[in-house]
Amino acid sequence: TGTGNRRVNFDLAFNGTKFGKQVTGDLAGGGARASGVSSSATDAMIYNSSDALADAETFFSAWGIFTA
Repeated sequence: TGTGNRRVNFDLAFNGTKFGKQVTGDLAGGGARASGVSSSATDAMIYNSSDALADAETFFSAWGIFTA
């Protein structure tokens, strides 16, 4: 969705917006955050050592209950 921010869309929606998510990025000295957008998408944000959003290789996982 912009520099350092990836929107991850799920083929199968979770049962609600509360589900576990983890994101990491390949950027030394920075950080990462995942923020739920909906039951079928979340944003994965990567920050550099100055706390600014920055593009980097991004690794994401999510777990919870899926709606069948």
